Amino acid sequence: MRIALNRLTASLALLAVTLGLLAAGGFISFTDGGGPDWTFSVAKLMVIPAAAAVVVAWPEPKARLWLGIVLGVLTLLIVWEQVVNVSFRFIWVGSEAELMYFEGFVFLLSCLLVTTAGVALGAKPWLLRIPAYLIGIAAVTMTFGLLSAWFFGRSCTGEEEQGCMAAAGGLVVGMAAGIIVCPLLILVVELILWVRRRRKAAEVGSR
Repeated sequence: MRIALNRLTASLALLAVTLGLLAAGGFISFTDGGGPDWTFSVAKLMVIPAAAAVVVAWPEPKARLWLGIVLGVLTLLIVWEQVVNVSFRFIWVGSEAELMYFEGFVFLLSCLLVTTAGVALGAKPWLLRIPAYLIGIAAVTMTFGLLSAWFFGRSCTGEEEQGCMAAAGGLVVGMAAGIIVCPLLILVVELILWVRRRRKAAEVGSR
C-alpha cells in the first residue's frame, strides 16, 4: 500500500510539473493567444515528466488507476473550459484542432490506465477491449478523414480558398464514414468472440 501511495504521489507530482511547463511555455491560453515563440521550447520539455508520470505509476495497479482517474478528470475540465470559454486554446503550432487531438489522447490514455489497472485488481478481462476499441476508432476515423481530405482537396480545381473548403469537407465526410464503419467492425469482432466462446463452452460440456 505504501509503495502504491509513493508511486502515486510521485506520478501526480510529475503531472503537476508537466502542466507547469505547458503553462510556462504559453501552450495553455485563456485569451485566444499564445506566448512568445521561444517559450514553446520550454513547453516541449513536458514530454519528459509526462512520460515519467506514466512509467512511475504503471507497476502499481492502484497508482495506475488513480493516475488514470486524474487524467480523466483533467480531460473533462479541459473540455468544460473549451465549452464555457471560447477564447481557450491549447496551442502547438497554431491549429485549434490540436486541442481536440490533445483531449482525445489524454482521454485514451486515461481509459488505458484505468482498465488495465482494473483488470490487474481483479476486474473482468473484457474491460481491456474498451481502450482497444476506442484507440481503433480514433485511428480509423482519423485515417479516413485525412485520406478523404487529401482526395477532396486534390480533386478541387477552383481557387485556393475553395480547395481548402473542399479539404475541410472531405475531412468531415471521412471522419463521419469512420464513425459509421467502426461500430460495425466492433459488432463483427464481438460476434466472432461470442461464437468462439459458445463453441469452446460446448466442447468443454461434451467432454
